Amino acid sequence: MPKKPQRLNEILDTFAPQGSNDARWFLVEHQLEQLKMSARTVLGCLRIVAEKPENEEERLIAEDCLAITEPLLVEILETWATLLSYLSGTDVSERISRKEL
Repeated sequence: MPKKPQRLNEILDTFAPQGSNDARWFLVEHQLEQLKMSARTVLGCLRIVAEKPENEEERLIAEDCLAITEPLLVEILETWATLLSYLSGTDVSERISRKEL
């Protein structure tokens, strides 16, 4: 019985013909979306802890963590926007938005 591939690079060669990297581009887009969601979740949790702390020390720590992580989300969103802007002039953005992927 043939073994199922476990990684994307087991399916696609390093140098693939036009369109074969669509799955990789889709993965890049998907992982960046996951990154945005994770950063937003972290900020949401920290805001809740800061609003409803168990004690004053926890409130201060949560506020400090918010001050550290808010710029991270901004940078992630800037990077996302830059990537989309960069890809907007290519056929890659059209291919990765296809339903069959």
